[in-house]
Amino acid sequence: MREALRTRRLLAGADNMLAVTVNGELAGRVEWLERRWGRRDTSLCWEIAIGLLPDSRGRGIGTWAQRELVRYLFTHTRVERVQATTDPENRAEVRCLEKVGFRLEGIVRRAQWRGGRWHDQLLFSILRDEFDQKTAGASAGATP
Repeated sequence: MREALRTRRLLAGADNMLAVTVNGELAGRVEWLERRWGRRDTSLCWEIAIGLLPDSRGRGIGTWAQRELVRYLFTHTRVERVQATTDPENRAEVRCLEKVGFRLEGIVRRAQWRGGRWHDQLLFSILRDEFDQKTAGASAGATP
C-alpha cells in the first residue's frame, strides 16, 4: 500500500484499497478494482470488495463503508456501474449489499478457488441512477 501511495500519490489505478476505521481504530479495508464488460475504452466499471476484522462485523460498519465507497466512486469517476460478488453462503454480505441498493444479477458458477475447492459467486450491481446521493446514508444510522 505504501508503494502504491508513493507512486500514484492519489487514489488512481486499476486496483485500490482504503482502510476502514472507527474512532481511529482499524476495522478492515475496502477495495475497488477495474472490470470491463466489453471494449476497453467504453466498458469500465468498478468491482468493490470488503474485509472486516472479526470484532467489527455485525455492527453496520460494512454497510456504511461500502455505501460511502459507492458514493465516492459515483461522485469522482465516470462509471455507470459498480458491482460486487460474494459467496452465496455469506448472508451478512448479501444483506449489506441489498441495504446499499445493489441488485442481484445472477450466479457466476465456480468462479472462485478457495479452501481447496471451487465456489459459486453471486453477482450484484448498482447503477448510477439507482444510487441516490442525497438519501443513501439515511438508513445507515450513526456514522462509524
